[in-house]
Amino acid sequence: MKKITLSLLITSSLVFGAFHPDWDKTDGEVYIENQVVVNEIIGGNSKVEFIDSNKDVGVGAKFINVGDIRILNFPLNYSLDSNYGLELNFPLVSNRDSISGERWTGIGDISFGANYHTGSALDERGSNISAVTYKSTTGSDTKGIGATVTSLTFSHRIMKNYDEKIQLHGFASYTLNNTGDSTMFMIGGSHPCLLSDKLTTNVKLTYFHIDSLVNTEVDTLDLWVNWTSKKLVADVPLGFGFKLPLINTKGGDSKDKTILFYLSASSFFDN
Repeated sequence: MKKITLSLLITSSLVFGAFHPDWDKTDGEVYIENQVVVNEIIGGNSKVEFIDSNKDVGVGAKFINVGDIRILNFPLNYSLDSNYGLELNFPLVSNRDSISGERWTGIGDISFGANYHTGSALDERGSNISAVTYKSTTGSDTKGIGATVTSLTFSHRIMKNYDEKIQLHGFASYTLNNTGDSTMFMIGGSHPCLLSDKLTTNVKLTYFHIDSLVNTEVDTLDLWVNWTSKKLVADVPLGFGFKLPLINTKGGDSKDKTILFYLSASSFFDN
């Protein structure tokens, strides 16, 4: 129980007191609308670690800071058996109105889904996870903490050990909603950190495309760098990192780029 409490408190204490620079606001709508794929990129490692742990329940907390938006997401994973699992994401979102400057905080768009997983990173075909996730509209769109439409995301993830130190990552998703379907592709890898044997360095490159957002296409190319560890706190995987935007266009025009920062913690246990 102490480990579960630690996993949640490590990041929940940051949601109102975190350092908050005045970044550009133009990316906000994309992150609010597409929290499912953002969660997958940030939480992919912990999801695989939970499955490999053979535990029944996984809980965690992830704090995301991007522009005027702060998201504190509480993921919950439940293993039905050796191949099937359920997942739930409960986000608290804080956003600042660009006109009045007033900050709104409340429950964001809750998402839930199911996954099917086979193999492990040591196998010839690697660890494979296929998932379908439904995102609701529980957040208030008028306050900028929720989307106006629901969405359904189909995704597949693969992780495979290349050798004793290098692990390769791949991810693809397709999201259906009324404001414009979207696709994401991710490739990356991980390697023990050169500065500390307690950390693992993860580098990922993602391409994200929205067919239409208010009749305007969006394309982004981002570099994600993060460090994870299961050694700093025993049996509590921790992570911290950032997203560096390389290309960000809307309707063919270049947009201002927003850096994203995040922290995460998780814990796994049996019923």
